[in-house]
Amino acid sequence: MRHTSASSNSRSSLPCATRRSTRSSARWPGGWRTARSRNSRSPCSRFTRLRGCASLPSSNRISRQVFLTCHVLDTANGCPARNMRIQLHRLSPPESAGLVGEFVTNSDGRLDGGPALKGSDFQVGSYEWTFYAADYFASRGTFTSGTPFLDVIPIRFGIDNPDDHYHVPLLVSPWNFSTYRGS
Repeated sequence: MRHTSASSNSRSSLPCATRRSTRSSARWPGGWRTARSRNSRSPCSRFTRLRGCASLPSSNRISRQVFLTCHVLDTANGCPARNMRIQLHRLSPPESAGLVGEFVTNSDGRLDGGPALKGSDFQVGSYEWTFYAADYFASRGTFTSGTPFLDVIPIRFGIDNPDDHYHVPLLVSPWNFSTYRGS
């Protein structure tokens, strides 16, 4: 196989996203296949398949459920955070701002009753989860040395695509926490 250096490639000055390989096929476990043949399984590109295949007629599109969920894991004790009190507030748009709901996690550290937001309640906007970590650790008898280092943990996040599932996990101990957008 012959490789060309970047200096001899006339397209090397283009940004990475616009550079394309001059080779029209790639090595796959089943042998050499062209890009066209490996994508011929579906009339959709990989991106549109993930987004519900918008190029197909609506009767053939994948039905997607959209909702907001959360999951709390107690990293100090190595288990799901059972019976943690949580609140969800909508911060914007202003006309619908306020408390959305109060929840208590189940034995798996998830919300009892399913998603916090779904259907018509699932709207674009800014939100805030409020996790009552100090109360949770006190109820478990986890030593937190007097005044808790973490009492109430607010996590602000935004929903900008009403066609996506948003999952906000919280990994928490009496001294630290971490979150990310899950799947």
